[in-house]
Amino acid sequence: MLEVYEINTKEEFEAALPVMIDAYTKPFNTLYETIKGPSDDEFVTRFWHWHTADPGSQWIGVRKKDGDKATVGVAEWVLHESNPFEQGNPLPPVDWWSDVYTQNVTEQVVSTFFGGRPKVMSRPHVLLNICCVAPDARRQGAGRLLMNWGRSLADQKGLETFIEATIDGVRLYESTGFTQVEPIILDAKLPEKFKGEDDKKAWLEARHRVLPRPFPVMLMWRPKGADWKEGDEFHFLESG
Repeated sequence: MLEVYEINTKEEFEAALPVMIDAYTKPFNTLYETIKGPSDDEFVTRFWHWHTADPGSQWIGVRKKDGDKATVGVAEWVLHESNPFEQGNPLPPVDWWSDVYTQNVTEQVVSTFFGGRPKVMSRPHVLLNICCVAPDARRQGAGRLLMNWGRSLADQKGLETFIEATIDGVRLYESTGFTQVEPIILDAKLPEKFKGEDDKKAWLEARHRVLPRPFPVMLMWRPKGADWKEGDEFHFLESG
């Protein structure tokens, strides 16, 4: 049996980190790899700071009710009761990588992933920012519990919901009331400043390490107050 719990302290978040590491390396996830950076400790501190700086952010976990009560899944839901981009869309400085080559690749990934949000999310909504389940706990109900928590929040607030889903997650999200909107391809191009022979080699090595191939994600959407069902009229653009 599984249960949902709220992650309310940095210590609880740190304790759940192994689930994220396991989940996002099986299979490999470029977005996680670039944003996590090389240090687990720095990642925990930075992500917890981002969480506490956003009053709408809530991390939740799913754990076993019995035995060791091990956490098997985590998610971050973010509630925006007004337009979060009224003051623009400042992207986080990519200062968690020390080498300029991996930093540049990450900056391009971050710009593509976060830069498109104002186009579709400049209105009140709920966002599933992160959702993952440990590989050995998949297809046992943990993902659905994480999703139901956020769907309930969205319905209580009367808001639509967004996800930028990995391809592996699309089936779960469709089964919980979301529909596909458009693909987003995360990629990076060699910049002019790194076209010298040595710089180019170092940049390509960095790219291969964290972005071995273009990484697709799917923008998904759930309308206000109800699950999307096949055959429903698509009012995504008019929903705000």
